[in-house]
Amino acid sequence: MANGGKEFEKPKTAFSDSTITVTTFSSDSLISHACRQFPDATCFVGFPKSAKNPLTLFMHYAHVSEDFSLKYDQHTGKLLEHTTYADKNNGAKIRALNYDIHTGSILDLPGKMLAFIASLVAVSLTVTGFLIWYGKGGKKQKA
Repeated sequence: MANGGKEFEKPKTAFSDSTITVTTFSSDSLISHACRQFPDATCFVGFPKSAKNPLTLFMHYAHVSEDFSLKYDQHTGKLLEHTTYADKNNGAKIRALNYDIHTGSILDLPGKMLAFIASLVAVSLTVTGFLIWYGKGGKKQKA
């Protein structure tokens, strides 16, 4: 719906070369190098589930337009893919906003305050609902 009804091709997935069995690098050193290179970003790591999947680093800045992901060959440490926020279509951009919307960081301090108030209201509804239900328990209903 966010893409205006247009169908977009799924991006081709980067795969690690599973024929290479000698690991010449440490994934820890690769992650620490990326975190030193982008010190203001929060780094989320996606470890590979099989020998063909790459090691994926998601770098998240406070501003959504600067988010990007890096995919590395898990056997050699070679950079396979670099995807920025600008490379995504509208639907993928809206999906990428999920974390920022739920934490309120999309609108900075006013957004965080709004998210806090919305969370407080959600919690208070369960408490007030229970109090109303409990208060009706001892009263007889009119015929």
